[in-house]
Amino acid sequence: MRTNQVLDGTDTADEAHLDEQDVKDDVFHTLSNRRRRYVLTYLHTNGGHATVREISEELAAWENQVPRAEVTYKQRKRTYTSLIQIHLGTLHDGGFVDYDSDRGDIELTDDGAALVSVLAEDLLVGDGADGADEDSVGGVRGWLSGIRDRFGSRRE
Repeated sequence: MRTNQVLDGTDTADEAHLDEQDVKDDVFHTLSNRRRRYVLTYLHTNGGHATVREISEELAAWENQVPRAEVTYKQRKRTYTSLIQIHLGTLHDGGFVDYDSDRGDIELTDDGAALVSVLAEDLLVGDGADGADEDSVGGVRGWLSGIRDRFGSRRE
């Protein structure tokens, strides 16, 4: 993926200009799903490394609003399957995580860490509220500014 070249400035100006939109599309596509946002948040807050099983248990607990110890097999399996079949591949293809499907290991990449660093945790996972108050609108404005500064200012 060319995201790394755009982010570190090793692309030529013309290539960077063309790829800038691709980078933005990758970022927004990645963040468009709550489970992917949760994976990024979990990795960021837990040392950058986890297993699929760990994340699927934590995510199932969060989604079902139960302690991790009370997650059922069915709840964990549903989440695990979704992560394996869809979300981890998307995060890996975008360059935001390294995913070893044979071992079930997931590691936050430098690009993933950079992405998380410009996002507020409540925006990544949220508190389940659908309404937007003044603080959350300000948070979104700050988030968009951070995304633009981090990923969108590579034109020469």
